[in-house]
Amino acid sequence: SSECGVLVNSTLKSPGYPFTYPADMDCEYSVPIPPGGPMGIYFVDFDVDYDFVKIANDQNYTFGEYCGRRTGQTVAVYGNFAFITFHSDPYVEKRGFFFHFKTVSPVPPKITLPAVVEALPSYRVTIPVTGTLPIYTAIIRNSTVLVNTIYTAAFQFYNESNCTSVAFNNYGYDIREFSVIFKECGVLVNSTLKSPGYPSTYPADMDCEYSVPIPPGGPMGIYFVDFDVDFDFVKIANDQNYTFGKYCGRRTGQRVAVYGNFAFITFHSDPSVEKRGFLFHFKTVSPEPPKITLPAVVEALPSYRVSIPVTGTLPIYTAIMRNSTVLVNTTYTAAFQFYKESNCTSVAFNKYGYDVREFSVIFKECGVLVNSTLKSPGYPSTYPADMDCEYSVPIPPGGPMGIYFVDFDKIFDQYFLHCRYDFVKIVNDQNYTFGKYCGRRTGQTVAVYGNFAFITFHSDPSVEKRGFFFHFQTVSPVPPKITLPAVVEALPSYRVTIPVTGTLPIYTAIIRNSTVLVNTTYTAAFQFYNESNCTSVAFNNYGYDIREFSVIFKGKEM
Repeated sequence: SSECGVLVNSTLKSPGYPFTYPADMDCEYSVPIPPGGPMGIYFVDFDVDYDFVKIANDQNYTFGEYCGRRTGQTVAVYGNFAFITFHSDPYVEKRGFFFHFKTVSPVPPKITLPAVVEALPSYRVTIPVTGTLPIYTAIIRNSTVLVNTIYTAAFQFYNESNCTSVAFNNYGYDIREFSVIFKECGVLVNSTLKSPGYPSTYPADMDCEYSVPIPPGGPMGIYFVDFDVDFDFVKIANDQNYTFGKYCGRRTGQRVAVYGNFAFITFHSDPSVEKRGFLFHFKTVSPEPPKITLPAVVEALPSYRVSIPVTGTLPIYTAIMRNSTVLVNTTYTAAFQFYKESNCTSVAFNKYGYDVREFSVIFKECGVLVNSTLKSPGYPSTYPADMDCEYSVPIPPGGPMGIYFVDFDKIFDQYFLHCRYDFVKIVNDQNYTFGKYCGRRTGQTVAVYGNFAFITFHSDPSVEKRGFFFHFQTVSPVPPKITLPAVVEALPSYRVTIPVTGTLPIYTAIIRNSTVLVNTTYTAAFQFYNESNCTSVAFNNYGYDIREFSVIFKGKEM
């Protein structure tokens, strides 16, 4: 359609470029390919999020389906015509694309595989090849074709093999002999141990077990020189069936002290994402008696779980006692959920000594307004889970009060922006809601009016963050100001929003021919299907603003 735009001077732009393209749109373009060679489609600019562009030709060959950010990429297409399809979904819109078309020199295929490929059993070997598409690639072993496909051939080898790879297109061919040899899980070398393939990624769906002797006379330190395994894991145990830990994610720089006769290290990778893996270094370390680092007074909230931090050579046995009653007795880190204030004793011991620490648990509540500031429970440490706090803050007479978010960090609800998890809600004594806030909002200011601001804080039972730090001060009231231009260029069915600033609440309306199209609180928006002359009106307790504007449709010159 005319809204999609057309090829102009060997360029093609998405609807509305460089502004955001419309939602829920489908466009198709047909671009002639000059005779005599392939045509290059150069991505001068490309940002479409989860929407996509598909490029095919008149021979029904698909060169690719592209999404996200791909600025700088070039796609070489052949045939008589390139067919380009653009689709946007009903959700997020981005800047779109800007393509430039020009004839490029054809390139015969070139295989860049080394002569010897080291792999693990069941590892998938891929034949990297460059050149003008389409490229047909095959892997052959003992005159048997293992795979024959378009562009990139790959095969899962269960045996060591001598093979031939062949690639050809309309402009030439390439042949490369290669051998696949297997490497195993690896062994301890010079007091170091590496994951399979390190520093390259380890294989998927793999299990390795290692046995490392522990020198007599003291524990052995396992140093995580490098460690990145995502959701895969390494488990460290000893010959006495004691597990020192199960480790995943990134842990470079960590040290684990193990005792016994042998350290048994298990590595497991799942069938999905692979990372760089691990590099361990082993050496004897001096044994350390336990040391409890708990303060003498622990401030907590009711039902808060208090943990006893302890260092030393594992295994460490730790207990919490209250009035001669053992509340918990466990290995390494003891923790207990306190429902009342208590005087307690913590005891930790291992083979090399013990430590005893007296401590008191005292409760702190939600907190109160102090010197025009309010902080979340435990700030700047993380707030407790599964908590509800309510605060009432008087608003000085004569003008609105500003709530300045000095610091604000809570869980972000990435799907619906409804703040379903942890949040702060701000209302006034007239039952007007100024907002419900989550995520990161440091630096924001909310102006509230009335006699009181009621602030509600809720945390769910899962992840906790740092919380909030608010500062309150009187601010000057601001009448509304509409910042819409006099002429709004849009596409048919495009949603036009009336931007307005000022002290809340602001009531905003859009009027056309004396008919109110929309009347709402704060931001008014309307979907226009016809060009229109309209009036926007915004008012609050401190004034009003009126702005005439015209909506005209642009035909998408490309």
